[in-house]
Amino acid sequence: MKILCALNSFKGTFSSKSANKSCFAALKKIFPEAEIKSLAVSDGGDGFLDCFRNLKGAKKVKIYVCGPLPKTKVRAEYVICKKEAFIEIAEACGIKYLKNKKLEPLTATTYGVGEIIKDAVNRKADKIYLGLGGTASSDGGFGMAKALGFKFLDKKGKEIENSVKGLLKLKKIKPPENIFFKKNKFFAVTDVKNPLLGKYGTANVYSPQKGANKYQVKIIEKAMRKMALRFEKDLGKKAGKIKGGGAAGGLGAGLYAFLDAQIKNGASFVSEKIKIGEIISQCDAVFTGEGIWDKTDFYGKMPYHLCQIARKNKKKSFCVCFENKTGRNYPFDRVIEIKNKFGKDFSLKNPFFALKKTVESERENIKQKLVKNSKISS
Repeated sequence: MKILCALNSFKGTFSSKSANKSCFAALKKIFPEAEIKSLAVSDGGDGFLDCFRNLKGAKKVKIYVCGPLPKTKVRAEYVICKKEAFIEIAEACGIKYLKNKKLEPLTATTYGVGEIIKDAVNRKADKIYLGLGGTASSDGGFGMAKALGFKFLDKKGKEIENSVKGLLKLKKIKPPENIFFKKNKFFAVTDVKNPLLGKYGTANVYSPQKGANKYQVKIIEKAMRKMALRFEKDLGKKAGKIKGGGAAGGLGAGLYAFLDAQIKNGASFVSEKIKIGEIISQCDAVFTGEGIWDKTDFYGKMPYHLCQIARKNKKKSFCVCFENKTGRNYPFDRVIEIKNKFGKDFSLKNPFFALKKTVESERENIKQKLVKNSKISS
């Protein structure tokens, strides 16, 4: 019997790798003779880099760049493989760096993302893929573009302050004279479909998660409207309403406007790059999942995507989640809910143990679904 463990990260709890390790341990106890493979997956946010570290020829690159707040430095990592660079933007502007500090939504910057891009271009990467998610910033790619040489001017032709508030004075965006990244192709990878502007835009939906109060949300929305206007007037890009433009504090729209990036669905992109379809076709079942399984997962999230691949190949699929908000097993053969077994507080404090024991407790249900489907009995 062959089983694939490909769980997404459980946001704020543990990574795809850790979730897979826990699930692997449980399945090995249920099926000791089975061949079980673990594979890190991501929708474009948490764990994006982990998906590509083990590609043949992949090299890790570590550099110091500007962190999520100006005048801070962080050691960021990205991956280069055969003239392709894979960047997880949270390595530069991640909210993870501010866990014990005050969030500053009007000051947080993507400047470090631009520095990583510059380094990747200098290392001869032709295609650059950026996983969007986990950011502390809501600057629409303002900081990133400044690092790449774009100038942001006020009505007097002077450069504006490097902050979201500074964008309120924006009157012109001036591209760099030497566009050193002109021949590069850029891709923004995300599971987000929200636009840059409006009720469902980056300010109203995502900035409160980054510490913005109601007053700051209004400032960010106003700043993004200024950016969208200049994108169209100065760069010829209508970025205010494109799908995915609101990802990572508006960086999706920024990448499209500044770098002509294509916005790609994270689950489809990652699964294609690491050839998950081929792996699932050779397995009897796939175990996937993430923290919360709800109706939003049907719109481009990794667990649903893997389930569809499994169904297409007539393989069994299981979803392991902290909470199942759909109340159903569909479209999986079974949804395994951790919260139902151990409760909220214990599960969040002991995620590895809780996931492992919950999967183990489903032994009979898993066997009932799986053994009769496998080519080799366990």
